[in-house]
Amino acid sequence: MIFFSTTESLSSTFKNTKYFAETKSVSSGNYYVSNCLFHVCWSSEGGGIFVTSSSNFLIEETTFLSCSATSGKGGGLFFEATGNCVLSKVCSFSCSASSSGLFCYVKLPNSLEYNNTIIDSSVSHSNCPNSGNGFFPSYGKIFVSSVNSSKNIGSCHVGIRVDLSSSSEYGDSLISYSCFSDIETKNYVTVLYGLGGKGEMRSCNVVNNTQIDVSRFGTVCSNFHLNVYDSCVTGNNAERSFHCNDATIKLYNTIFDKGILSVEVKESASSSFTNNLKFIRIGLCGAKDENIITLSGRTKNVCSRVHQGYNSFQNRILHLIE
Repeated sequence: MIFFSTTESLSSTFKNTKYFAETKSVSSGNYYVSNCLFHVCWSSEGGGIFVTSSSNFLIEETTFLSCSATSGKGGGLFFEATGNCVLSKVCSFSCSASSSGLFCYVKLPNSLEYNNTIIDSSVSHSNCPNSGNGFFPSYGKIFVSSVNSSKNIGSCHVGIRVDLSSSSEYGDSLISYSCFSDIETKNYVTVLYGLGGKGEMRSCNVVNNTQIDVSRFGTVCSNFHLNVYDSCVTGNNAERSFHCNDATIKLYNTIFDKGILSVEVKESASSSFTNNLKFIRIGLCGAKDENIITLSGRTKNVCSRVHQGYNSFQNRILHLIE
């Protein structure tokens, strides 16, 4: 996908800038946000960036730190508009929302014409016991790959919630190569496929998560037909690994260690495994490699710990640790 054909097509570019206690609200147009820090930015919705006019947005190599939506959705980003929204190498640390979308709420038209993309990004250390949905992409053609939602606390669907377009068929929208781990859900469900057509999950780990209401819905829940390939859903305390409402989840070479409801095991896994997922890490203020958390010996956390002091902030990509 060519997002911007020429630099002249851009309405505005935000690069190499720190925004402190400031929310960027924009009019319609094409926007590029690169290598920025949004620190302690807050608003009723969209603590860091607020978009409601027809727009195309590309946000990359950018950090949202302790941003909040005080009475609505999208602690770091609120995007509800006609257009495309792409997040690449974006880190959310300790962001919060009173309603939904601890880091982001991105709602596009109910159509596959527009792209709703999140890649190489993370949400961690959000603490919102009364709200949920760490990532919340809604409608458009959803592509979520190499994301990590971990060490978050919320009410429900704290890992991710996706609402697919009603016309979505298998392969149109996808979550892949992603990890949802060490999440504390005050009510139920770590990963939710909420509304829409047919969806897919490929090569994901959903591991070591806890929920208070262990009997309700399960760790991964879908309200529509879902195919799951080569994934690992283990170590969670819910009574069911998979739960499907009014449809069917089909599993292919996927391991789970709890019960299932409205699920067909189409292809049994030949042996136990954990996907060896690797993520690009976004360093915060000189954060060092040794602060990166290792999960299950192989799956590694995206966000390194934050060091105090931001006067000498520099956003940088840390090398992968093999």
